[in-house]
Amino acid sequence: MNILVTGNFGYLGSLLTKMLKELGHEVDGLDNGMQRATLLDEDGACEPQRQCYDVVELSSAKRYDVVYHLAAISNDPMGNVSENLTMDTNVKLVSDVADRYPDARQVLASSASVYGLIDSDKIATERFPLNPLTCYAVSKVEAEKLVSSYWDYSILRMGTLWGDSPNLRRDIVVNAFVYEAYHTGMIRPKSDARRPMLHVYDAARAMVIAGSSGLWTNKLVNVATENTTVSQIAKAVAQVCDVQVWWNDSISPDKRDYAMDVSRFESISGDMGRVLRVGDPGATRDILSKVKIVGKNVPTRLESLKRWLDMEPDMV
Repeated sequence: MNILVTGNFGYLGSLLTKMLKELGHEVDGLDNGMQRATLLDEDGACEPQRQCYDVVELSSAKRYDVVYHLAAISNDPMGNVSENLTMDTNVKLVSDVADRYPDARQVLASSASVYGLIDSDKIATERFPLNPLTCYAVSKVEAEKLVSSYWDYSILRMGTLWGDSPNLRRDIVVNAFVYEAYHTGMIRPKSDARRPMLHVYDAARAMVIAGSSGLWTNKLVNVATENTTVSQIAKAVAQVCDVQVWWNDSISPDKRDYAMDVSRFESISGDMGRVLRVGDPGATRDILSKVKIVGKNVPTRLESLKRWLDMEPDMV
């Protein structure tokens, strides 16, 4: 198939691109290069058609079977830097690219953060009322509305990602704990909120299936492999990294606290086989090995955004 991946240099995009190419697909990318400096393995990274989000330059004559919408200002702190940039990237870009290739299957990487804060005795199904608390979460709600208006779409409302990829993130909870364990010899959780979790490799596999399986046609799906808490994650990572967890009595409540029902995901993705769960020794050591290689030189996504905006001030 001919496939377009937006955000192909990112944490999930670089791994998905590599996976798709290994499966024999023709893959083009659209990426502004913000995260390219932290891409350690470019074997799977395709050259973007443009180094900026200029959809006018994309060929409308080319036919894509699938468009994966991954490009995003990808967490709450980044979204707070510039709401205009967040909405332009996470919503307008999705609209512009989908309008250019309306006959393709539109596959959107959305986020469980759209659920916001829910009662501790409740688990969110796909029909659960949305409660977006940040600009990032609001942008994902709007992107879901856009994508669901096309004739062929799949929306993956994904849990918090974790794990190693060609472009490692260190600002998501499992990876952050591994980074902290290696550099400080301890782990210090800042909340004990609930989180649905998903290894980035399983996220990429789910996206491959969503782009090709009829079972995913015109569906919005909660995608995670487990619900857990930040404290449980800290204990699991500490055990593998052989460090102690330092509990702060003054931990502040996290305004994002949610768990997801993933029965729909399980019913339409049975061919995924074994999935990785938080605390898996091999998957955790993969992160640790990458952290040892990069040292303290890998910026957080927020730091990368600020550096990029210094070079592109007109984008704010």
